Amino acid sequence: MSAYTQFKLANGDEIVAQVIQEPEGDDYNVVIKNAMMVVRTEALRDGFRYYSFRPWMSFQLDDDYYQLLNFNQIIGEAKPAKVLLDQYFKAIDSEAAVEAGDEEDDLANIRRIVADIKADYQDSDEDNVISLFNKDKLH
Repeated sequence: MSAYTQFKLANGDEIVAQVIQEPEGDDYNVVIKNAMMVVRTEALRDGFRYYSFRPWMSFQLDDDYYQLLNFNQIIGEAKPAKVLLDQYFKAIDSEAAVEAGDEEDDLANIRRIVADIKADYQDSDEDNVISLFNKDKLH
């Protein structure tokens, strides 16, 4: 079995990970890998919420590394939305580039992500966040 699952943990952490094996019998561990924590940031003044990914455990994103998640600590799980999975895979790629010390690839990934976001906004005729800024002012 190999599926991607979004978990809400008892300590409040929210992670997305590849599930390798569910608990069987008396076992109480879920075998996972490439676990990334969803980090939520509030911009109250602007009325926006921002989400980003950070490794759940440091230096554990190698494909040969597995983690055990105690089943008793999971208070909820769901199939991740497509947009969340897309960003998850981009975060995995970005972290792999950083761990490999390949800053050029990391910078290229960041530029590609920004270009994708700009393209999404340019496809819309509606006002968007970018068009709200006064171009004559330094922000």
